[in-house]
Amino acid sequence: MKKIFFLLPLCAALLSCSTVSKVKKDFTPLEVKEEYFGMHYHDIFEKENKDLVKIVDSKYWRLWDSGTLWADLEPSNDQWNFERLDFMVEIAKENEIELVFTLGVGPDWACRKPIIKSGYGGNSTTSPPYMEHWKDYVKTLGERYKGAIKYWEIWNEPNFIWFYAGTAGYLAELTKEASVILKNIDPDNKIVAPSITGWKGEPFGLWWLDAYLSYGVADYVDIIGFHLYTGKLYQPEDMVYHITELKKLLKRRKIDKPIWNTEGAFTTKNVYGDDAIKAMAKMHIIQLALNVDRFYWYAFNNNLFGSLYDKKEKKLNKTGEAYISLMKYLEGKKIVSIDNKNSVWIFEIDNGSNKEVILWSEKKKDIYKCSDEFIGKIIENISDGKSSLIKDNNIELGKVPLIIKF
Repeated sequence: MKKIFFLLPLCAALLSCSTVSKVKKDFTPLEVKEEYFGMHYHDIFEKENKDLVKIVDSKYWRLWDSGTLWADLEPSNDQWNFERLDFMVEIAKENEIELVFTLGVGPDWACRKPIIKSGYGGNSTTSPPYMEHWKDYVKTLGERYKGAIKYWEIWNEPNFIWFYAGTAGYLAELTKEASVILKNIDPDNKIVAPSITGWKGEPFGLWWLDAYLSYGVADYVDIIGFHLYTGKLYQPEDMVYHITELKKLLKRRKIDKPIWNTEGAFTTKNVYGDDAIKAMAKMHIIQLALNVDRFYWYAFNNNLFGSLYDKKEKKLNKTGEAYISLMKYLEGKKIVSIDNKNSVWIFEIDNGSNKEVILWSEKKKDIYKCSDEFIGKIIENISDGKSSLIKDNNIELGKVPLIIKF
């Protein structure tokens, strides 16, 4: 995502901001585990930043915008530079963190003409690679990091030309070759399908994935990936449409595999302060309710997207503090239902002994008419942690998620 700043405005222009009026309850409640909470970190190669991975204590790290593109690792044929990647792999080992490595964005010498420059500069290109160079690249990394990296994602957002300028069919062939190579090296290796991106009103990402899957590649991947962001015009609630359509596509193709959002957050230019906390919480809750198995937040220390860390103060910002609180609150619970009534979103939580409810409105001010069982229960604001008792059948709502504990 890092250098391609026009991606989000494009999505915004194509997005319809209306939200689905009713959510189909066709999911199986799953217990929230720590594996759901993934993270991106930047500038970790700078040794003074190596302890940043300890702050939120996420054990799942996707390497992207980390200076580890194929073009970074092999700038010239068979001339490798592993220093940066070795350093981050060692940090992951020290902190018992599981890595996802995203393959792709090759050097111009390894790729087909015409050469289309990527937004990352240097000799990096989005042109598809020659197969023999691709196979050597995958084999070299697979052997070097055997046991240290077990999750391998095939490319980043290939439905956008500024990341991949080839066809879906050719990337399917690249996927098959990479899968065979990596699983021959280590049968425990897992392959994440290319993570497409797209928004309500812009289904091209799903069209691309459908075309990709038509080449018989499903048997070569273990996990289906996608990316979703929110911002000023595109709200967390709009994720429901995209994820629902993704699941419909997979069901039609009879594919039953884990679904990961390997990259997503909000734009800090348009979403900040309390709005950032709201967006962060809603994105996690909605995806959990829709059985997304893992979500890699982008990013811990990025000033443009999803920042959880104040670089000047060298500490968590308020969104980062809320992120940790949300992790602790959700782990071990189950989201057993999701509903949307007249702009009010309602999530029922099973905490193992009794139920809790999370609810919010798409409106700045709203009233939720609750049943008598709510009266006298504790209601807590997810942004600031403040709590109070429900006194009557009218609960004042806004865009901030509220937790009701029974």
